[in-house]
Amino acid sequence: MALGLALAANDTIGLEMFEDLPGLDAVLIPFGGGAGTIGIGSVIKNLKPKT
Repeated sequence: MALGLALAANDTIGLEMFEDLPGLDAVLIPFGGGAGTIGIGSVIKNLKPKT
């Protein structure tokens, strides 16, 4: 359950990135436990697949 909440929180970060920076061409995500990468990356992949 905790991982699911972590992914949901990081999904929100990805959405906020696109709201604040609509012309976003690239995203660098630090890798630690993986939840941030998975959450942010999944949003980016769905909203702008070529990023």
